[in-house]
Amino acid sequence: MNLSKPKRVCFIVEADGWGGAEVHSLEFIKYLVSKGYYVEYVSCKNNYFNNEFTRIDPKHLKIIRTNLSIADKHRETPKLWAHFLRSLKSDTLIFQHLCHDHGRLIFFKACRKHFKKVYFIEHTFPPPMEPKTSKLYFNGMIRGIGLWWHMKRFQKKQVPKCANKIIAVSNDVRNKLIKFIFYPPDRTITVRNGVDWKRLSSIETTTDKLKRQYKLSPQAKAFGVLGRLSYEKGVDMAIEAFHIFATKNPDIDAYLFIVGQGIEEPILRKMVTDYKLEKKVIFTGFLTHPDKILPLFDVILSPSRREGLPLALLEAMSAGCLPVIFRIGGMPEVITHNDLGWIVEPEDIDGFAKAMEQAITLDHNIVNQRKQFILEHIRNNFDSNKSFEQIVETLSL
Repeated sequence: MNLSKPKRVCFIVEADGWGGAEVHSLEFIKYLVSKGYYVEYVSCKNNYFNNEFTRIDPKHLKIIRTNLSIADKHRETPKLWAHFLRSLKSDTLIFQHLCHDHGRLIFFKACRKHFKKVYFIEHTFPPPMEPKTSKLYFNGMIRGIGLWWHMKRFQKKQVPKCANKIIAVSNDVRNKLIKFIFYPPDRTITVRNGVDWKRLSSIETTTDKLKRQYKLSPQAKAFGVLGRLSYEKGVDMAIEAFHIFATKNPDIDAYLFIVGQGIEEPILRKMVTDYKLEKKVIFTGFLTHPDKILPLFDVILSPSRREGLPLALLEAMSAGCLPVIFRIGGMPEVITHNDLGWIVEPEDIDGFAKAMEQAITLDHNIVNQRKQFILEHIRNNFDSNKSFEQIVETLSL
């Protein structure tokens, strides 16, 4: 009889919404619990995850809430975090870096002092640092050294020093972290995202049922966009491309479904109104289980301006959607063959509309062949269990 205590792992999460990175955190926690780990989950300020943990055995998961923020700059913050961290039993921290400014150096330093091991999982890449500028002194005769720039560069270098290892979800994310935020190449490892393709490829909701639900004709075609309605997700470009497509193909009964919520929604709705597409563009709002709508989509659109390796793309492909993407972030690492989808150069909206037309008008027999090819590709290269196994092995958990 094995009486050894389970390994304890802590997640500290401060989510400002629900997206692919949050889903990755949730699924990774479920995976660790299924393997016998004990997880301490610290929810900072917002509680987006809490309802998702109801099916996890509480003997292996402890939810801890705090009003502390990982972004606090107050002078008392280091003391407050140090005091809070002493209440935790785990000696390993896994921190899901949801964006490049997510978490302040004082927070990471407090974690570095408390935990024996600190690991980052990086889901996206940062923009390059601003160009160095400096003031002119003595009537423009002498230029300053740009101290602000050097200080900011120094601070950026300190954050990765707080981590024993860093997981990047795509090669593109890894390369940009090394180039722009000075992450150490020897401690920054790529482990690509994965999905539960078995479940996604056998979703019970039928296309016909979804078409009846949304009052579409049996012959209707559907494009889908999933994600936060924010500028970097490029939903505005999907609407513009759909407008071009619909204008050119008035005889095709096609619809654009926008699944998600976010600060850009009023702007996007105005675009739809201005283009007179109110009957053709459908905002579903936030869906608790967005995978349930995937069988409705013939084509999944990923028009992002900035991206890591989106789970929404992998999930939609597993469910049988043909992908159209921009050559951004780690997405081209998924579409590695012409028969897997369409890759368009960034912000080429006319090219995106053309790819949409090619995808939606593809012969039915070819569509079925490609769906099988896509599913096999996801199964072999983007399986969630294999991805999590690789993370556990890489981090020596």
